[in-house]
Amino acid sequence: MQFKALANKQVIISFISVIWLSMPGYAQEPLTSESKKEISPTEPLVCTAVASHQRQVDALLGLMQQRLLLMHDVARWKWNSQSPIEDSVREQELLNSLENQAVKFGLDRQTLRTFFQAQIDAGKLIQTADFQRWQAQGATKFADVPDLKLILRPALDRLSNQLLETLAKLSPIKDCLDVQQLIRCRAEVILRGNGVDEMVRNQSLAPLLKVEPKI
Repeated sequence: MQFKALANKQVIISFISVIWLSMPGYAQEPLTSESKKEISPTEPLVCTAVASHQRQVDALLGLMQQRLLLMHDVARWKWNSQSPIEDSVREQELLNSLENQAVKFGLDRQTLRTFFQAQIDAGKLIQTADFQRWQAQGATKFADVPDLKLILRPALDRLSNQLLETLAKLSPIKDCLDVQQLIRCRAEVILRGNGVDEMVRNQSLAPLLKVEPKI
């Protein structure tokens, strides 16, 4: 009997509570953005949106790495032919040709030129380091070196076109803070080894990174 009376009492209390909450004078406080944030257990992290961009970042950095590694063969050819590392005429022709494709890929002309100038300069750092090492070693001519005009330059041109396409895809989001952090992080993994040291990496990356303010 006592159990039945207690149960009836709980039902009456619950019924009164429902009526009270439905009265016009009583209204629950609406959820604000802050209250929603407090009760949301599955709020996405800021970096979640960046995960889908890693493939684009990796693709661009991978192509940059391929171009840098080709510089060893370019250096061998120049060493064998006793040609200077610097070829300003060829360099300007290449930059002008690439700059003329900016509109086609929806890129700013100066941005495009600055990016490829950095790739060329990074490549010259690798060639210079090779020359200095070979001079110290007293190296002679290398065998089985790919021809610069017939093989290496066409390969570099193909890479340039791929770099253009990939840079155009990444460009709209490149300056986002999370993507900037992603570029820095993935560069440490991809742009490295076989002559690609910190100096080369920094030179190659410079146009992609916004200058961080000094605190």
